[in-house]
Amino acid sequence: MDRVECVFASDGTCIGQCSSGNARTCQFDGVKDCVCTCGFNFKGNCVGWCPAADSTYKYDDKSSNCICVASIEEKNEPGSVDPPLPSYFSVMSYNLSLATQSNDLRGTEYDFVQACQAAHTSSTVCTTLMAEWLNKDNIHPTLIGIQETVRPQTDNFINALGNYDIYQSSVTNRATVVVAADRSSVGLGKVIHDKGWAGEGRSRIAVYFKDHNILAICNHFPHNWTTKIYTQRLNKYSRILERILNKMNINWKTLNIFFMGDFNDHKYQLISRNSKNQFIKFLNTTLYVDDGDNAYPNTCCYPNYEFKSDYILSSKKPTYFGRIISDVGGYKRRINEDPPMGSDHDPVIAFYD
Repeated sequence: MDRVECVFASDGTCIGQCSSGNARTCQFDGVKDCVCTCGFNFKGNCVGWCPAADSTYKYDDKSSNCICVASIEEKNEPGSVDPPLPSYFSVMSYNLSLATQSNDLRGTEYDFVQACQAAHTSSTVCTTLMAEWLNKDNIHPTLIGIQETVRPQTDNFINALGNYDIYQSSVTNRATVVVAADRSSVGLGKVIHDKGWAGEGRSRIAVYFKDHNILAICNHFPHNWTTKIYTQRLNKYSRILERILNKMNINWKTLNIFFMGDFNDHKYQLISRNSKNQFIKFLNTTLYVDDGDNAYPNTCCYPNYEFKSDYILSSKKPTYFGRIISDVGGYKRRINEDPPMGSDHDPVIAFYD
């Protein structure tokens, strides 16, 4: 819990900043301390943390502020089997770029790394700046799926955004994938599958969170799969997870599923180019691609951003989704601006009520 910058002023009021975790404000805890507690995020929603175990946050009409109040125990209706999602829930997927984090002029990231090096000597600085910028603007997703992870750079990136549990795939070909989770929102996770795509050198990981019946999946797909191969391999992956969940006595038909990744379908073998209301079937569940009103944004890759491929597929339609750099908050930061930061991919984020 971040209490270092949140202190009593000489007049007895609480002052200071809360720089880590969800958007939080410095407030008196009602007992004896100034603490970083709930506040507004960049969308104007109440998010954050409350000091008492039996309290939660909500918007207060009288004070026009986010406040902590005593929780009311919620019970599922008779016949209900799904634990509800937390009241504030967002998911981010980001290909963080192996070459950028490694300061390595190689592959499709060559131009991006070169531009970062010109501005900062080392392209690793671009990764750091992106984390600082996301944190400054209170972008603190509940779940994060990262592809092309490199230690310690990826861990530093995640830790700059807040207190996350990091579940990293053991399958690596120089880089791997990670699911990061805010334990205060989703509880402790369990890795239930950690094997790469056979013969492809690409990693994937599936993590189950019991508290809210969440299955978080992060994948880095190979290039140049045909539609037929996508269908065959995803169907096989679905059957593998189904068997695992059955052995764990988990009702996989009622899961909250979030499938994050760089799907590399640059020829739109999986998701159509400009269509809306798109979905795929996985674990016998409809996974939605968009909110039904807007087509998915292009996120790949610098400098032209001609392709989609960075997706968050979910069993619940998002209430909002977008490409963080150019969509969320009206920001239009690109590599040719000062300072260049991030990756040759844009991150995507989705929000769920």
